[in-house]
Amino acid sequence: MLLVGFSLSVLLGLGSLNCITAPLGAPNAVEEHRLVSVASSATVRQLTWNPTSSALAVIVSYEKAERQAKLGQRLAVVRLSGRIDFLTKGHWDGLPRWSPDGRKIAFTRVIEKPSLRELRLLSRPWRDLKADEKHEVHKANMKLIDTDICVIELDEQNVVNVTKQSRQDSGYERFLLPDWSPDASTISALVYKLERYGLWLKPLERLPGDSIVLLAPEQLVGIGRYAWAPDGDTIAAPAAEWPSCATSLYTVNLRTGNWRRITQIAAIPLDQHLFWSQDSRRVIFASRTLRGVDFWNAEVAQARVDLAFQAHIPEGYEFHDYSWKRDGKQVAIIGFSNTASGTPNDAVFVLSVTQTQPKRVFSGGRLTSVRWSPDGKTIAFVQNGNVVHFLQMHE
Repeated sequence: MLLVGFSLSVLLGLGSLNCITAPLGAPNAVEEHRLVSVASSATVRQLTWNPTSSALAVIVSYEKAERQAKLGQRLAVVRLSGRIDFLTKGHWDGLPRWSPDGRKIAFTRVIEKPSLRELRLLSRPWRDLKADEKHEVHKANMKLIDTDICVIELDEQNVVNVTKQSRQDSGYERFLLPDWSPDASTISALVYKLERYGLWLKPLERLPGDSIVLLAPEQLVGIGRYAWAPDGDTIAAPAAEWPSCATSLYTVNLRTGNWRRITQIAAIPLDQHLFWSQDSRRVIFASRTLRGVDFWNAEVAQARVDLAFQAHIPEGYEFHDYSWKRDGKQVAIIGFSNTASGTPNDAVFVLSVTQTQPKRVFSGGRLTSVRWSPDGKTIAFVQNGNVVHFLQMHE
């Protein structure tokens, strides 16, 4: 495998283009090109690729309070060419998601005025309680920040709030994790109301028409990043259950609205990236282990789960994040370094499903948000909070 690496530092607000060529210092690497100088007070996160693998949607925030208050948490597009387009300003935006046709981006937006609501508070954290244990419940009024889902059309750059009417009509408090159906006909989100979750679905041709909410079982106290099946009929999601707090993999039949538990494995991360097979029959998910991560293959129809393969992170690293290659044959993993000096020296590893030991392709600094491009040619990640790297991979 031949690796050509080029990194893009995101300059926020200003823009001088500087090219620096230097050895990458990783196995099979040829070179690294640093394209744009970075503003040290900025943080880039929540990377997501567009369908053509030519650009990333990212969220940019600022360390300095004065600059953050003025500019907000911004949605931007970082292109492989080095061009940066800031799409929003003055709001608190997050969790971008491209539409399958690449013409729109859905994202969350914090509502400016927090609402005062009565909450039920346990005498101690619910994770510490046993199923049959008695506990006191206190009531308190707290200000909570709600979120809506907005969609921006890239050609005209006009922003439309697609959940405002649903929140006003039905009292939903928070809309989270926007996504799109595979055919781009429907936008989805997690919705939260009165301590209960659901899946919110809205056919775009009905805007601003009716939406549908598929309520989750009452025992689900947390739902993570869900994923649409390629056929558009099913959604898979990791979810935490009360009272065990164990995390299970659930599927939602969008034709019937039924939620079904496929498996229960306590160490499933809620923020993971589920991988569907192209025939919509299988879901691959991850669970953390002491040495790395196990990848499981779930047969949806039979509700059967088998261990697909194990990734053993080299000694001195802890599993942090991962991203699948589209063909399902390789996975990119970030390992957090455990250094006595306190100076991070994280690494990006690539693992084939036929191997047990990953290959290191990059190391240095604090690394986050690894994302493999849809065409399988490029791995993107963030270094030290404000440098976006692109590792272009050639077989």
